[in-house]
Amino acid sequence: MKDLLTYLVKALSERPDEIAIDEKSEGSLVSFTVRVPQPEMGRVIGKAGKTARAIRVLVNTVAYRNNKRANVEFQEEGNA
Repeated sequence: MKDLLTYLVKALSERPDEIAIDEKSEGSLVSFTVRVPQPEMGRVIGKAGKTARAIRVLVNTVAYRNNKRANVEFQEEGNA
């Protein structure tokens, strides 16, 4: 799941090396925190959050196939 998330987010960014993804697992719930530089946030989130929603759907589909649940949060890092 993390590999898919990393691939998707870095493909959208012009600065893929500045993106960090943290993973935390508690039972069947896997939580991902994607830290994105401030200038790249709009590109990753998309218009009205559609891109972020699509990323969440894809990650949740993979999680469901592995009998897990996934939560993806996007955090903005300061001006980079």
